[in-house]
Amino acid sequence: MIAFKHKDYRHGGNKVLHTLQTIDFIGKSIRHIPPHYFNVIRHFGILASRVKEQCKEITDRILESAPEVDEVPNWRERRTAFRGVDPLTM
Repeated sequence: MIAFKHKDYRHGGNKVLHTLQTIDFIGKSIRHIPPHYFNVIRHFGILASRVKEQCKEITDRILESAPEVDEVPNWRERRTAFRGVDPLTM
């Protein structure tokens, strides 16, 4: 679950707290990613200069808390483990 606040301009500009499932939040956020080569105004929202540092701190905290990913074996190691024979020395 993800909770976030925003100004609801349809109802007088009051701040509203929304709670969404993680997958729904990601889906709604992805809609705001522009297509390749699309010109974007960079002075509003999370791209604005005045909130850049705050957003950077938040993303750094998220990345620090991300779980470590085990290294995936390459195809040669997987094939050797499955067949018991190194495919390059057959």
